Amino acid sequence: MKKALLIFQIVLSTQLLFAQSNCTLPKIITNPATTISECVGGAISLAVQVESTSSVIYEWQKNGMPISNSNGPDLFLSPLTAWDDGSYQVKVTNSCGKVFSTVSQVNVILNTTPNVALVSNKTAICEQESILLTAFPINGGSNPVFTFRDGLNIVGTKNQAANTLTLSNLTPGEHAISVEMESNASCITIGSNRSVSVNINIVVDANPEFPKIGQDVVICSDCYQLNAGISSDLKCTWTATNNAIISFSDGSNANVCNIPKNSSTTVSCFVQSKLGLCPSTSSQVIISRVGDITYPAVSSQRKTIGVNDPAPTLVSPLLAPSETGTWTAISPANITANGQEETYLDIPFRMEYVHQLWKKFLL
Repeated sequence: MKKALLIFQIVLSTQLLFAQSNCTLPKIITNPATTISECVGGAISLAVQVESTSSVIYEWQKNGMPISNSNGPDLFLSPLTAWDDGSYQVKVTNSCGKVFSTVSQVNVILNTTPNVALVSNKTAICEQESILLTAFPINGGSNPVFTFRDGLNIVGTKNQAANTLTLSNLTPGEHAISVEMESNASCITIGSNRSVSVNINIVVDANPEFPKIGQDVVICSDCYQLNAGISSDLKCTWTATNNAIISFSDGSNANVCNIPKNSSTTVSCFVQSKLGLCPSTSSQVIISRVGDITYPAVSSQRKTIGVNDPAPTLVSPLLAPSETGTWTAISPANITANGQEETYLDIPFRMEYVHQLWKKFLL
C-alpha cells in the first residue's frame, strides 16, 4: 500500500513539473513612453502591447498604488489636473505569473498667463540724451522675444532676443514707448495670449534758444530797454550788475534802469528749456552810461557886425573833463534894410559839443 502511494506521488510531481515547464509569462512588447509632459486640462494616453499564451489581467498603478477601473492595455487621463503628476506602470498577469512594464513619468505642467513689464531709466530727458529700456518677462517661457516701438514705429530689431534697448535721438515732445513680448511658455491659460504688450510715456524737452540781446551800447539816459529775441513760450531771467535794476520784465523784454553815471552795467539773459531739463543758454551785453552833457549856452553872445568890422570874440562855456567843443561858421546871408538891398557878412556861429558818441547842437 505504501509502495503504491509513493508511485502516485512521483507520477503527480512529474506531471506538475511537466506542466510548469510548458507555462509562459506574459511578454510586454511595447512599453509606455518613458516621460510625458502635458498641461493642466490636457490629456495623455499610456499603452502597452503584450504577448501571452493565456489570457491576461492588466492593473495600472500610480506611484506603486493600483488605479481603480484601469484593467486594459491603455490608460487614458483627461482632463489632467495637478494630482495626475506622478510615476505610472502596468502589471500584467496570466496563469503563469506577472510582469511589470517600465515606469512612465507623467509631468503635469501648470498653466500660466504671459505678461511683460517695461521700465526706463528715465521718463523725462533733454533731446540730446538717451534712455535705457528694459522689458521684464512674466511667464515668458525659456526664450521669449521682444519688439520695441516708438508710437507705431519699430525701434531696434523686431522679435529680438535681448530684453533691453538704448533709445536716442528722440524728438522733443511726448513719446508712447511700448514693448511687445511673444512667450514660448509650454502651457498658456485658456483665454490668454502668447503675445502681450505694455507702454510707458517718455517726455523729451527741447534745448532752449540762444538769446539775441544785441551789442554793447553807450547811453546817456537812466534806462535802456532790451529784447531777448526768443520764442513767446520761453522766458528769460534777467540780471544786472553795479546796482542797476530790472524795472520791468515780461520774460522776453526787460527795462534796465538806475545805471550809474560815468559807469557801466553788465546785463545777462538766462533762458531755460520749457521743462528745465536741458542746459540753459545765456547772453550778456554791457551798457555804459555817460554823464550829462554841458549845455552850450552861447546865445547871449549873439553879435551883429558890418562887413569891415573885425570878427567878434566868443567865449566857450566851461566843459567837463570828458567833453570837447568845436566852433563852426555858417555861410554868409543877404540882408534887406530900409527897402534897399545891402549885403552884409552876417556870420552866425554854431557851437558843437562832442561827448564821446553824443552831440548837442545850438544854432
